[in-house]
Amino acid sequence: MTQQENANDKSRALTAYLATLPPSVAGQLLTLLERHKAAGGGTDFPLPQLIEAMREAGLVQAAATRGVDRVWSVERLFFEPYEGLIDVPREGEPHLPHSLPRNVMDSLWAWIVEEVAPDEIAELGPDVQAALIAGDLERARERFQPVKRAIASRIALALETDLKRTASRRLGTEAAVAAAQVLRRLVAADAMLADPAAIIPPPHAGDLSPAQVTALVNHHREMSDVSADAADGLLLWSMGRLAKPWLLFRVVRILAPRADEDVLATTELGMLFDRFFAECERLQKRFETALKRGTFQAAELTADVDRFTALTTGLRREGMLERNRGWDKRLRSMLIVSGDALGGVAKRSLDLLETALPLEKVRNLRKLPAQHPRLTPPLDARRLEIALAHMGFLSGVRFTASAAAFGADRDNAFRACADAVEKRRDGFLDQLHDKVFLPETTETWASALIAMSEALEGPEAATVFRRRVAALEPRAIAA
Repeated sequence: MTQQENANDKSRALTAYLATLPPSVAGQLLTLLERHKAAGGGTDFPLPQLIEAMREAGLVQAAATRGVDRVWSVERLFFEPYEGLIDVPREGEPHLPHSLPRNVMDSLWAWIVEEVAPDEIAELGPDVQAALIAGDLERARERFQPVKRAIASRIALALETDLKRTASRRLGTEAAVAAAQVLRRLVAADAMLADPAAIIPPPHAGDLSPAQVTALVNHHREMSDVSADAADGLLLWSMGRLAKPWLLFRVVRILAPRADEDVLATTELGMLFDRFFAECERLQKRFETALKRGTFQAAELTADVDRFTALTTGLRREGMLERNRGWDKRLRSMLIVSGDALGGVAKRSLDLLETALPLEKVRNLRKLPAQHPRLTPPLDARRLEIALAHMGFLSGVRFTASAAAFGADRDNAFRACADAVEKRRDGFLDQLHDKVFLPETTETWASALIAMSEALEGPEAATVFRRRVAALEPRAIAA
């Protein structure tokens, strides 16, 4: 085994181990890794890749919810204002247009450090990092301003025609070059704003006040006269900050009140629609994939439906779409395709439930009532897992707004699955009462029906059924 292969095996083994850590331990480890990276310490393992692996495993987010203080670096200080535009798609998905892909951030920063503003970072970087490690974020930001101004003044030049080939070689991929172009616009806007916090919406802002809309409009017009990059960056930066990005179309309505859709698509305002539709279409593809593969995470798919519903509803309300024109047709097509895919997922739920919890065909109805047919052990764990995901999905989208366009299929599937689960619960209780089940299969069926009840009807229904089972056969309830 070569030294490189041995290092790769170590990295894979440690990455797999990281995914098993509880959030509290993960937070402590993350702090140590980031502090070691910030201090420039050496290690046999690639720290950026390990931190990224923790992020992909959800451990960074879990640590944040536990209040773990992240260690700041000069790189994080630079990218932090633009975090709303950092894109982390799922495997196989394209990045959103006008975004900063997470997997190219290290390349972007290395290019900035080595080619865009190497002198300023070499001179002021250690002071900034020392302030960050000391926890003095305000002083670090103040010391970093000359570096940011240098980056803003040179990044556009570094991406000009004569130098673009050099930048492309250094950045390595088309995605990184495209991200550099986005970053060029963002830092141009940042450099022109004396107080960005007074103009740019705060992170995860849920609304835009009339005063904020007016301020964005006025600053966009002023920037347009000086720097098209800065004007574009102002809008992109603002959209990335909003929890409801469709609110930015209020600004568009004022900037281009009577613009034809075809004309609007050729301006910088059209990029907002491009990004918006790209996110909706990415969600649509996820729905189609869920239908095609039949497997998914219920919580993820439910969150995607909620996001898709919010985006499309917001676009209809705020987007100034011209009826029966390009963008309006595109939106309606997405709604139809998404509704068909989600409807297909809902319709399949009952078949999967009946396959996962099979019933024996009873010919002599005088032995067992027809409404309580005999349950058939054993169970297939994989089929049960898929059925549980579908039940969780039906429960999660039970009250989803009609923008997802599959309400009838959802309601019918939910009622049918609720009836099927109830039939199996009653049959199981009858068989417990008659001592029909073998001891080794009773616990398996009890666990499956409790899980199914919780996935479809919630924890209260599962608790009630658990108590009924325990009253008949306490040994059926797992300790």
